[in-house]
Formats: sequence, C-alpha cells, structure tokens
Amino acid sequence: MEERSHPTTRYQPAKVPDYSSSSITERRRLTGPTLRRFFKIMRKWKVSTKDARLLLGGITSRRFKQLSIHPEGRILNQDQLLRATNVIAIDQSLHKLLPRRQADKWVQAPNRQFCGGTPLYNMVGGGAITLWEWRQSLDKQVSESRAAER
Repeated sequence: MEERSHPTTRYQPAKVPDYSSSSITERRRLTGPTLRRFFKIMRKWKVSTKDARLLLGGITSRRFKQLSIHPEGRILNQDQLLRATNVIAIDQSLHKLLPRRQADKWVQAPNRQFCGGTPLYNMVGGGAITLWEWRQSLDKQVSESRAAER
C-alpha cells in the first residue's frame, strides 16, 4: 500500500513575542505606537469602551482613558502589550484576506461558527489565549492564500 504524504506548507506559526525581558525603556518605546494603532482599530471596528478595556486585559476606566488620551510616555505591561499587538496582527491579516469594508466589519458580524455570536464576543470572552489563537488562525489563512496564488 502506497503511503500518502500531506502537502507541505510554508506556514510557520508566529513566535509569541517575549516582552518579559524587555527593559522598561523598550516597552515605553513600543507602547505609544502600539496604543495609537490599537485605538485606531477599536474605532474602525466600532468596539465599545468596555470591550476595548477587556481586550487589553480588563484595565480600569481611568487607566483606559489615560492611555487613549496620552499614549506617549505610558508603559504597558507584558500582557497588555501582547494583547494589543495581537489585535493589530488580527487587523492586518483581515485586511490581507478581505476587502477593506468587509475586514473592518468582520469582528462585529454574526458568525455561524459561534452560533450567531460575533468574533469580537469570542475574543473578549476568551481573553489573551483566544486573541493569540485568532492571530495564529488568520496568519495561517494569509500564508495559505499566498501559497495558492503562486
């Protein structure tokens, strides 16, 4: 009996960024641009303040307001930085896979995969792990779609 091999893929899962060893100076440098992009995505996706706070790990309303008004000079902890960068990566992948308007509405659109719930509801409820899983899944889809184009 002939042994079948599975097609190979060039997809390699992204490595989890390790911000734990980053100096405070490095995290301060990353925080401003990361937060500006995160808040831009939240506006584009029409995410409520409550859900945006939960996406950043359940930060307080006061802290959220401080970060949104003046992101420069602030410092996110490792978990918050990882959550925000995962949201950014998810948005980038969606824009590679879908037309702009569809990509921006995707997180709020009811989805059969979630019994009519939304991907955003799943991301908020699932926490950091779910954000990472979404990032991995969408990165893989981008990689596979590029491979299919060749």
